[in-house]
Amino acid sequence: MRICIPTEDDRGLDSLLCGHFGSAPYFALADTESGDVEIEANSGHQHDHGKCKPVDRIDVDRTDAVVCRGMGKRAVSLFQQAGVEVLLTSAATIRDAISQAGRGELRTLSLEEACGGHGGSHQHGNHCGGDS
Repeated sequence: MRICIPTEDDRGLDSLLCGHFGSAPYFALADTESGDVEIEANSGHQHDHGKCKPVDRIDVDRTDAVVCRGMGKRAVSLFQQAGVEVLLTSAATIRDAISQAGRGELRTLSLEEACGGHGGSHQHGNHCGGDS
């Protein structure tokens, strides 16, 4: 399975996951079977809240799922429409997220539990990794 993981830095498997998908400085594309990881800068990580176009930021044709600590409702919906599953993780690093995915420990993030954004029903906390 090929998964996209938003990260704070570019340290390979030790890269830390970013709690806010759209503002992640980097995206890692990892293959859970081979263990290969490609990390690229997110050129659009600085944007006005709600102006993120997540499906445009990653290669959805090469991605089976996005693995994250949280995501906004709009982004979850856009990925669902593009056929990319959004999976919830508690992992701190890419290595841990890949391991959880390989063991089948990730679950789908539903629209009901997605972050409501600033002023929405869920603030960036719980699933959103604690930052905004």
